[in-house]
Amino acid sequence: METRLQRYAKYRASIRLLPEDAFSDDGKFNKTMTSSELKSLASMGRPASVIHTAASGKPEIDIAPEEGQVTPYAFYLAKKKAWWVAKAIISLVVLGGLVAFFAFFVGF
Repeated sequence: METRLQRYAKYRASIRLLPEDAFSDDGKFNKTMTSSELKSLASMGRPASVIHTAASGKPEIDIAPEEGQVTPYAFYLAKKKAWWVAKAIISLVVLGGLVAFFAFFVGF
């Protein structure tokens, strides 16, 4: 299994290859964008032209189960209830056994 030192060795090596003026005195990365990068950003347009939040209406989604169909949550609840019933029965049997043990050896 590789350690964190081994996993991030390539990143540390690429940071070491950066020029000395790549980081400011407070440790922030000083990367200036070239003119070609600025032109590519300008051609993207405004975020409002890409993101559409206005919808004509909410879509009709019917997530209600059909009549008699068991949902996963109902299955989970039935399983949980069965475990509680089993635990209660086991607890009553153990308690009855302890009472019988006490009555047999000590007596009332």
